[in-house]
Amino acid sequence: MNYCEKCYNLCEDSVCEFCGNKKLRTVSADDYCFLIETEQTNGEMICDIFEQEGIKHTVIPTGNGVRSNFGLSLENYEIYVQYKSLDLAKEIVNSFAEQAVSVYKNELLDNFEKWFIAKPKYEEKWKKKLGLKDINIIEFFKSCVEDAEQIVDGGMVLSGTVGGHYYTVYSKKAVILFNSVSFEILSVEKA
Repeated sequence: MNYCEKCYNLCEDSVCEFCGNKKLRTVSADDYCFLIETEQTNGEMICDIFEQEGIKHTVIPTGNGVRSNFGLSLENYEIYVQYKSLDLAKEIVNSFAEQAVSVYKNELLDNFEKWFIAKPKYEEKWKKKLGLKDINIIEFFKSCVEDAEQIVDGGMVLSGTVGGHYYTVYSKKAVILFNSVSFEILSVEKA
């Protein structure tokens, strides 16, 4: 396996498929390899698990930089682990993602009676966008959460007085953004 010292990715070819670097070398056990970019809260939890498991890792905060103008930390983490621990780290991340989906799904479904759309015009707009006519859109969204393949905590809601986190639900039918405290449905996109 080849290793790119510019972007810390592994490659099977002689040219890095991520950055185009042609000066690759054989990876060594202690090389730090890119594992995942994730939202800060998830990244902190993953790093805690790595520390418990003795997996050496490093983190680089990333994001759009706007948050730093307000004295806030960047919203994402890039996590790197040593090559010798890469397979175990991937297993941990996959297990963490499965557990997170289950936790977020249960939280949303347990609070189903609180779900709402702030403006009636949004409901009509979203029905049109999704090709729904005589269907209760909240029930449709419930079916999307029940069938969700992925639910991601997108970080803290910084606007408004309610607070909470942005939960993004990815299903085969739609992508839905919730506020985790108010349970307002904030936006919807066709999957």
